Amino acid sequence: MTIAIGRVGAVLSLLLSLSGCSGLFHSNARPEEVYYLRAAPVPAGSAPVAASLRFNRPSADPGLQSAQIMLVKPDRLMSFFLTARWPASPSSIIETLSVEKLRGSGLWQSVADSTSPFPSDYILLVNIRRFEADYTGGRVAPEIHVVLDCIVGRREGRDVIRSF
Repeated sequence: MTIAIGRVGAVLSLLLSLSGCSGLFHSNARPEEVYYLRAAPVPAGSAPVAASLRFNRPSADPGLQSAQIMLVKPDRLMSFFLTARWPASPSSIIETLSVEKLRGSGLWQSVADSTSPFPSDYILLVNIRRFEADYTGGRVAPEIHVVLDCIVGRREGRDVIRSF
């Protein structure tokens, strides 16, 4: 009985290994491409502020919550690339790049992301209104649109310092 089970197992493993060579598991689908963004170098600039800043997790308008790359076609049709995506949602990308740029600027005593347990003097709120590739101009390369609404405020008292 155990010899018969061993033979059946051997035959099954041989068939499975041969199916890999035969192209049974072959796919013609294009592999998914992941587009990664990096922050540009920070130019030398203003004098540092003796205060800390916390970058809250950005909110995003409808359709911008996923890692799919949104594109706008003629007649204002919205779609997504099938075989391409960002490495994370636009909220995560904007938070990571912004914290990196703000820390690298040297303008703040400290810059914390949304997961930081430490209190800060100021808070930066961001809403992502546009984060898309626009193909309506008839060009081969798309025009890229990123529109952010930002508010800087004091943590204590919740006073708005500036909106941009």
